[in-house]
Amino acid sequence: MLETFFKIGFHHLTESGAWDHQLFLATIALAYAPVQWRKWIALATAFAIGHTAAIASATLGWVPLGLSWVEPAIAASIVVLAMVDLVLLMRDPLRQDRGGYWFLLVLILAFGFVHGLGFGSAFVPLVAMEEGTGRILSMFASFTLGVEVAQLLILGVFWVVALIVFDLLQWHPLLLRKALLVLIALKGTLIFWGSVGG
Repeated sequence: MLETFFKIGFHHLTESGAWDHQLFLATIALAYAPVQWRKWIALATAFAIGHTAAIASATLGWVPLGLSWVEPAIAASIVVLAMVDLVLLMRDPLRQDRGGYWFLLVLILAFGFVHGLGFGSAFVPLVAMEEGTGRILSMFASFTLGVEVAQLLILGVFWVVALIVFDLLQWHPLLLRKALLVLIALKGTLIFWGSVGG
C-alpha cells in the first residue's frame, strides 16, 4: 500500500500532464547557474516545504479541495517566478545579491503551498475512507516522498543539461537563460488563460 502511494506521488510530478509543475521546477533551475546548485536545492526545498504543508492542511481538512482559483494560480506562479528570475538576472547576472535570493526563497515557499493544493486534490480523495491517524500519516509520508524523489530527479536532469549547455558548451548561457525564462513566462500565460477559460 505504501509503495502504491509512493508511486502515485512520483507519477503526479513526472507524468506528461504535470508540465505545469515541471515548468515551475525549470524556472527554479534557471534562477541560478549550475555551479550554484546548492541554491537550486535550497529553493526546491522551500517549494517542497510549501507544498507538503498544503497537502497536510488539505488532509486535515484545514483547507478545502477543488478551489477554482488553484489551477489558474499555479499557472500564474510560473509566470511571476519566471519574470522575477528574469528581472533579478538582468540586475545581477552573477546572482550574488543575497536580498534577491531570500526574496525568491519566500516567494517559492508561498507558491509551493499553492502547488500543494493541486497535489492535495490527487492525494486526499485516496485516503478519505481510511481510518487511523497512523495509517493516513504513513500514506501521506509515502505520497510526499514520491513527489520529492520525482522533484529531485527532474532537477537532476535539468542540472546535467544546464551543465552541458551553459558551462561546458558555453552556448551564450546568460542570453539563453533569459530567453528560456521569457518562453516559460509565455507558456505560463497560455496555461493561465486556458485554465481561466476552461
